[in-house]
Amino acid sequence: MKKAVVLGSILCGEQRLSYELVQKPVKNINIHVRADGMIIVSANRCVPISEVERVLWEKSEFLLHALEQLKKKQALAPPPHQYADGEHFRIFGRLLTLQTAAAPQVSVFPDEKTLLLSSPQPLPYEQRRYCISQLLNQECTSAFQKAIQEAAVLLADRPIPSAVNLRIRRMTSRWGSCIPAKKIITLSTRLLETPWPCIQAVALHEYVHFLHADHSAAFYSELERAMPDYRQRTRPLRALPYSFFYNE
Repeated sequence: MKKAVVLGSILCGEQRLSYELVQKPVKNINIHVRADGMIIVSANRCVPISEVERVLWEKSEFLLHALEQLKKKQALAPPPHQYADGEHFRIFGRLLTLQTAAAPQVSVFPDEKTLLLSSPQPLPYEQRRYCISQLLNQECTSAFQKAIQEAAVLLADRPIPSAVNLRIRRMTSRWGSCIPAKKIITLSTRLLETPWPCIQAVALHEYVHFLHADHSAAFYSELERAMPDYRQRTRPLRALPYSFFYNE
């Protein structure tokens, strides 16, 4: 059965909120706010639109808050990169300002405050982008491998795999994932932008899934046994500064 899409709107106080209703075979009325600000609702075809709008109205405070947070995020988010002097990148929670300089060889080097791109002569856009992307990929690989190794040490007294396949890719809705049956841990490239303690915590989180596939009480008990300050380490990941990204 094909999905049916219905467009509508409701009035919340003085603000009219537009929504997109996707009618499909689901049990519940599900609501989320898309990155462009559109409210997306999914509901079964048998649910009247009046009932959908009643639920939306009941959740109007949540929706207005979500839209306000989205506006803040959009205002703070950096513009698309031109890989030019003065642009910002973020590694381990530190904002680095891109600077270009003349040098005999092409190189990219991060320090505490700058990302220094050196070359014998000014580089075209594509080459600048390539050089910085290569550096970020190398930083991801080095940092994530170290974090995975440290997680394995913390769980050394538990029945964990002797070898794990680490995958690194851009993930938009999570920091990492684990497939226990295939011994695969995947970490998001976005994680490189967060402080090192966050990276350690996410790596351990995924490693503990080899012991507990779900997020049960037993999972968190094992996690906090190995890393007592896990919740404190991951708190920044839910903060506004890490809802947008500089390295993309």
